[in-house]
Amino acid sequence: MSALPFLAECVRGDIAAQHGIDAVVCAANARLTSGAVHTVGPVYGRDEPAAGLLASCYRRSLELADRAGLESVAFPAISTGVFGYPLDEAARVSIAAVLDAAPSLRSVRRVRFVLWAERDLRVFSETLALLKR
Repeated sequence: MSALPFLAECVRGDIAAQHGIDAVVCAANARLTSGAVHTVGPVYGRDEPAAGLLASCYRRSLELADRAGLESVAFPAISTGVFGYPLDEAARVSIAAVLDAAPSLRSVRRVRFVLWAERDLRVFSETLALLKR
């Protein structure tokens, strides 16, 4: 367990254009072949328990990044697009999973949630502010 500060932040933009980030986690479909740090989120209303599966996407990605000695990771709003996960609920589950995992991370010190739409940024930012209290 590290005594270094942990930063979770939300920004609006293109996840592929993030500077100063060691790894970008991309949302993927179930046909993903082996490769970089990608995750398959749950399809809302079909894959259950949806909250547990979504939280696992974030935790497992952080574990892999930490094991690789990375210091920063960027995430999109996994499963909120075509997989239909409601944005408000996804923000709560995702951010809680990251904040819960943070104390056990040795090298990852920054997580950036990169949101494409202004509404998504607002929801994630407000949720992060509430959960960091």
